[in-house]
Amino acid sequence: MENSQRYYIIGYIGAERREAGRKLSQKLGCELLILDDEIERLDGRNVKRLCMINGEHAYRNHEFEVLSKLDDANCKLGCAKNEVYPDRLVVVCGDGVVLDEMSLEIIKKGKAVFIEEDIDVLWERAKNDDTVPYAFMYGDDEIKKEKLFREMYEMRLPLYRQAADENSDKMDENPDKRSI
Repeated sequence: MENSQRYYIIGYIGAERREAGRKLSQKLGCELLILDDEIERLDGRNVKRLCMINGEHAYRNHEFEVLSKLDDANCKLGCAKNEVYPDRLVVVCGDGVVLDEMSLEIIKKGKAVFIEEDIDVLWERAKNDDTVPYAFMYGDDEIKKEKLFREMYEMRLPLYRQAADENSDKMDENPDKRSI
């Protein structure tokens, strides 16, 4: 399914993806789907618990499963009851969605919006956030924690930029694009 009426909000830990998604869905007059919330609803566990018990890979599998259902117009993949998603939709993705090539294939059928923010701002938001599902964020060594946070950001930054059709900071520059 070509889902160009779908916007996928991507960004790193601490980026205000949910807020950007809310603003864009209001502006476009369409529904908002937050992948973390949908995964929690379907799995019955919060994202942090899912990742801590089954690993990030299990979360990425759930993420791909939901994205696949979004991409499957007739729900041939076996959508359960009450899993019908509208064509016009803003989807807020998890911070690591860019790591999964199959998920990226689906996202690229729509419009990806990268919420790019300064790494120092992201760190300040994330360092005390007890919902972040990465084990390295729960150590006592603040210096090591920040180092790993920044290394992961540097590794993912080119993936976000490559995946994005629009950068939230540059959306106003193109009259064919809507700003959030």
